[in-house]
Amino acid sequence: MKNKLPVYILLIFILLFVSACEKNEQEGPRKFNPNKHEYHDGVAWVQIYDSHLFDSYTTYGDLICIDEDGVELFCMPDVNICQVSNFSNGIALVDGKYIIDKSAKLIHNLEKELGVTIEMFPRYKYDGFPGGPTKDTNSECYFDGFIFVTQEIEGVEMTGMLNSNLEWIVEPTAQFKDMKPKDNYLYYNGIMGYYDALTNEFIDEDEYRIRHMLRCFPESGIIFLECQGNHKFTYSLGSVQGKIYLENIDKTGFYNRDLDLILDLSEYPSVKPLSDFKSNKCLISFENVREESYVGLINLEGKFIFINTGYLGHDSEKIKFKDCYFDWEGICYKTDNI
Repeated sequence: MKNKLPVYILLIFILLFVSACEKNEQEGPRKFNPNKHEYHDGVAWVQIYDSHLFDSYTTYGDLICIDEDGVELFCMPDVNICQVSNFSNGIALVDGKYIIDKSAKLIHNLEKELGVTIEMFPRYKYDGFPGGPTKDTNSECYFDGFIFVTQEIEGVEMTGMLNSNLEWIVEPTAQFKDMKPKDNYLYYNGIMGYYDALTNEFIDEDEYRIRHMLRCFPESGIIFLECQGNHKFTYSLGSVQGKIYLENIDKTGFYNRDLDLILDLSEYPSVKPLSDFKSNKCLISFENVREESYVGLINLEGKFIFINTGYLGHDSEKIKFKDCYFDWEGICYKTDNI
């Protein structure tokens, strides 16, 4: 009986696992917190990790595509997040060969159709260790609608670029070898320098920095530029970040596309936007000279609609604090449960 006990335990564990899988299928699409994921083209990838009961390690589990409400659209159990790109123009790249749509339908197999291999561009992160950025194994590959592919021609590997309709924009050439994405349809390689896929031209570094910044403007047409001193500025839009030297301006604040200062925030030792402008109002966090932290809703005239502490987060309807929440008009609602 003692020898059979481990077998019984294993059988019980397997039965529980199978019943859990069947239950999940019966319950329908899974739901995830949409605020925890980065969206592209209206969808996001969620990587599930499997923990191994008797070993201290995890492996890739299901890869799930969710909509903007966090609802599962489809699942790919045999693919991990490093093997896919984000969606753009309704399609995503998979495993250097395939193109799928938002229903997981296989649209193209470029290896069979064109005899090419898709360049999968992994995203990188800076972890603070020597050696610079490292590959982000928890993120999908970069894709902006332009498909870079490699093909061997007379024994030499060449790189070309297709659009989403599989039309050649640049046929395979040695000039495109080792292209690296820089976000916002901009690329770089050590042979030719910076390349703009939207205009199909190589550009110098100054022009690259200007175009990168201009393409980070949100829908409001107003961008936040943080001065780092000596006319050097940082900016961001979502996960895209950049740095630029602007000779004619020197203040932290919001600027329009002509780089006119719309709202001067240089009086604050530390300040950053938490939202884009909505109805000429923007949510910002800031510190005063006493290093006290606040969050406030400010308008384009520089007047605060409200200022509060204990910020918890916001969505399209509520700006949440520990003891209350505000709507985007600045009306405060006291509640114990937000």
